[in-house]
Amino acid sequence: MVLGSVAAVFAVAAGGAWACTVQAPIIGVSPAAAPERALVTVAGSRMVLGADGNRQVEIRWQSVDGPVLGTGDVDADGRFSAEVAVPTAAPGIHSLVAVTGGASIATALEVSQADLPPQPTQLVDPAQVSERPVLNGEPSSRGTDMAAPGAILLVGLSMLGSGTAAVLVRRRRAVQRTTAS
Repeated sequence: MVLGSVAAVFAVAAGGAWACTVQAPIIGVSPAAAPERALVTVAGSRMVLGADGNRQVEIRWQSVDGPVLGTGDVDADGRFSAEVAVPTAAPGIHSLVAVTGGASIATALEVSQADLPPQPTQLVDPAQVSERPVLNGEPSSRGTDMAAPGAILLVGLSMLGSGTAAVLVRRRRAVQRTTAS
């Protein structure tokens, strides 16, 4: 009975202490990787407002003093969301920092290389194209010799023959040892 009372008092005290603690803000970015000028959404929760009651969050580039990329509103529960454009930056990991009058928190954003625009198709000069077909054993237009596969086959067969001969010699010696004993 006493043990149950002690456990109940401990549970109530622990619950009260947990409720009184300030939980750290949470922030994320979606998508986590994007090229320059792409739009990303920065969202978070548990954001602490400043003493002035300002409900704005600023999304800054690289630090709390970095350039402001965009702003968003913090609701009564500390949640916010803001859409910002990725600034010009070298590919790699960079920081987006959410700043209010009462807190700041950062998240990582990977700036990826922008997709390159399609290159125009290069036309081939007909004067550079050979009209004569490449015959077997003759160097091709790519500079490779078509006889190479035959040479590789010949080397492979000779290696196979050498291995077979080595196995037969070992077997013969093993048979001779057993008959001599």
